[in-house]
Amino acid sequence: MKKVLSLLLLTSFCMSGWAQRKMESLDRGLTAVKTTKGVFLSWRILGEEYYDVEYNVYRDGKKLNE
Repeated sequence: MKKVLSLLLLTSFCMSGWAQRKMESLDRGLTAVKTTKGVFLSWRILGEEYYDVEYNVYRDGKKLNE
C-alpha cells in the first residue's frame, strides 16, 4: 500500500512539470516614458512570438532605428 501511495505521489509531482504555462489574454503593448536622455520605449510581445522579433520605430515619418 505504501509503495502504491508513494508511486502516485511521485507521479503527481512529475506530471506537474509537463503542465503548460498559463497565459493572460494580452495583446502587444507599447510604453513610452520621458527620461533625462530622451524617451525610453518598451513593448510587450505575444507569448507565441520569437524573442528575436524586430520592430521599426518612427518619429514624424522618419525611421529612427537604422
